[in-house]
Amino acid sequence: MKTKQLFTVVVAGLMLAGLMAANLGCEKEPPRMKMITPEQAKQIAKEAYTFAYPMIEHYKIMFGQAIAEKSPFYEGPENVMVQKRELLDAKYRAVVGANNSTLYTLTWLNLNTEPLVLTVPPIPEDRYFVFQFADVYTHNFAYSCPRLTGNAGGKYLIAGPNWNGETPEGITDVFKSEGDFVFMVGRIYIRGRQELKTVHAIQDQLGLVTLSNFEGKEAPVKTKIDWPIYNEEKAKSAEFISYVNFLLHHVEIHPTEKELFEKFSKIGIGTNKPFSIDKMDPAISKAIEDGVKEALDEITAHASNIGKKVNGWNNFGAGFGNRNAMQGRYLDRAAAAMVGIYGNDPEENSTYTTMVDMDGATLDASKYSYILEFPAGQTPPVKGFWSITMYDAESYMIENPIDRYSIYGEDGLLKYGEGNSLRLYFQHESPGKSKEGNWLPAPNGKIFLAMRIYWPKKEVLDGTWVPPVLKKVKK
Repeated sequence: MKTKQLFTVVVAGLMLAGLMAANLGCEKEPPRMKMITPEQAKQIAKEAYTFAYPMIEHYKIMFGQAIAEKSPFYEGPENVMVQKRELLDAKYRAVVGANNSTLYTLTWLNLNTEPLVLTVPPIPEDRYFVFQFADVYTHNFAYSCPRLTGNAGGKYLIAGPNWNGETPEGITDVFKSEGDFVFMVGRIYIRGRQELKTVHAIQDQLGLVTLSNFEGKEAPVKTKIDWPIYNEEKAKSAEFISYVNFLLHHVEIHPTEKELFEKFSKIGIGTNKPFSIDKMDPAISKAIEDGVKEALDEITAHASNIGKKVNGWNNFGAGFGNRNAMQGRYLDRAAAAMVGIYGNDPEENSTYTTMVDMDGATLDASKYSYILEFPAGQTPPVKGFWSITMYDAESYMIENPIDRYSIYGEDGLLKYGEGNSLRLYFQHESPGKSKEGNWLPAPNGKIFLAMRIYWPKKEVLDGTWVPPVLKKVKK
C-alpha cells in the first residue's frame, strides 16, 4: 500500500528549504559521543529515528500549516480555529485521502504560554461529531465526542505539560498534553449539502480562547519561539537530531522513556541541546546516517504490513491510540504516521481501505467494474455513521458527471434489495439509470476505496463483522 494514505490531515511533499535556527547550531560535539563506536552509534540512531519519526512528521505539518505563512499548505496561525465550511471534493488537493462526509475544524494549539479553552455547544444526538487531540508523540490524548463526553456540550481546558494551575469554575474537563504543540481536528457529520446551514450553525457556536481570556485576567507575556525551518532532506538525515532537540524542549519525557533518552543522548539527543554534524567524528556521523536510512527502510516496510487484512481490505486501527495503547510500540507508531498520521483510535473510527480486488490485483476501472454486496442486515454496524469514498491513484477524490464522491449509510439515493441487502457499484460507466443511486463513478484508471466506520459497534472491533469481498466484473 502507498505510504500516502488516509485521514485524516497528512501533508504530502512539504519541501521548504532553509537553515536551522541559530540556537540549534554550532557547539562542539559532546565529549561522551566520542566514547561510542560507529556500530553503537548506528544502532542508537536507528532506534532514535524510529522513535522520533512521528514527532518530526507532526512538526513538519505544524510548520507548513501554522508557522510558515508562505507555505502552500498554510491554513492559519496557531491557536485560531480554521473552519471548513464546504464539503471537500475533487477540487481539494491540500491533503490526500480527504473525508467527504464531515465538515472539518482544524487548529494547531501552542500551549507553551498558557492553556486554551474549547467550547463545544450542545449537539443533537442524531448528529455525530468528534474533536480529536493529538500530541507531539501523535498519541490521541483526549476526545470530545458522544462516545466519551456525550452530546450536552462543555468547556474543555487544554493544557501543556508545564501547567499546574487550578481548574477554574465553569470548566467541564481538563485535557493534559505531554507536549506544547497539539493538533486538534474536529469533524461534524453532514448528510449532504442540504445540511450545510444546519452544520454551520453548530460551527458558529464553537469557541476557542486563552485561559486568561476565559477568566477575564491579564494575559501572560507570550513566550517567543525560534521555530526551526523544516527541510525534508535534513529531516531524513543525521540532522533529524536538531528537530528532536528542539521538540524535547516542548515535551514532557515520560518516566518509562527516561532510560531510552539516556541512551539517545550518546549521539547528541537532548533537550534544546545544540547539534552540529560538522563537529562530529566523520565515522560517527556516517554511522548515524546509516542508522537513519535503516530506520526509514524498516518503517516503510512495516507500513504495508501494520494493518489487519481481511477479504482484501486493510485496517490500520492498531497504529493509533493514546499513550497506554501505544506504549513501547514505536515501530507501529512510526509506520502508522507514515501511512495516515492522526488516525483515530479504533473505538472511534475503524477505517478499511483496499487497492486490490478478490485476486489481489490492483483495482483498475479501465479494465473492470467492481461490486460490493452487503448481505441482508450486514451493512457496517455503527453508532455514528459509515461511508465509502473512492480515490484515484494519487489518493484524491475524482471529478465525475454526477458530482458524487462518497456513499454513506443514510444516503437517501441508496436502493436496498431483498431483506435489506445492499449492492454498490464502483465503475467508470453508469450501471444503468435504475442503479445509479448505488453508483460511485470511477475514473478510467486505477482506484482505491476507503470504508470509514465512525463509532463502530463491538462486532467491528472484535472482528465478528468484516467487510465483504470486492468483486470484479470484466468490462
